[in-house]
Amino acid sequence: MLTGDGKVTISRKVPEWFVLYVCCSLGVFTELCFFTLVETLEGRSYLTLETKTYLWVIPIWGCGLYLADKLVHHKEFPRWYHRYLPYALYYFVFEYLTGALLYFLIGKCPWDYSSSGYDAFHCHGFARIDYSLAAPAVMFFLVEPTMNFLKKFTLIEEDIIG
Repeated sequence: MLTGDGKVTISRKVPEWFVLYVCCSLGVFTELCFFTLVETLEGRSYLTLETKTYLWVIPIWGCGLYLADKLVHHKEFPRWYHRYLPYALYYFVFEYLTGALLYFLIGKCPWDYSSSGYDAFHCHGFARIDYSLAAPAVMFFLVEPTMNFLKKFTLIEEDIIG
């Protein structure tokens, strides 16, 4: 758009690669915070706030959060309690499939839950049911507000003519 002062203003949406980058960052941040909390509550890292994670979680969380936002449409599920079950099911299936894929590709699932001592809560060691019940909270309080902000955000570029 040409303005009266000789500037050209172009506005465009945030590129999808940047949205994916934000999803990766949110995912790793969430992973570290969640497991720090779990290990602190279980008495394994009292007040040290120490935890560990895997580099595999960067693409897994990035793609996972990005796809979750695309699959669970807010128009179809307008209330948070309508989105809770789809998010929980999505998280469980996605974690299970990525764990199984890694097991197939490298011969091991890095987050093997079968030795965690919570035998009733995991499925083949690839995914935990109790974690999938906590996952929607991440979507509601962290991802949804961020994605809504990014969808409304526009980049503005200005060039001076002449």
